[in-house]
Amino acid sequence: MKINRIKIILILIVLALGVIYAVSYINSGRESAGKLTATSDPAGKFAKAVETGKPVFLEFYGAT
Repeated sequence: MKINRIKIILILIVLALGVIYAVSYINSGRESAGKLTATSDPAGKFAKAVETGKPVFLEFYGAT
């Protein structure tokens, strides 16, 4: 009886993980608001953000 409970619990966990993976895979192809992307025109994007009052996220990194 105890082994059957463990099997059922494991099956439910695997199914839940499969559903989570499937939903995330399906939603990964959609454009979402707030998605961070790189730009080749940072000055233009900054001016538009200031104009519309939206916040700006800056990420600095350097190569050595």
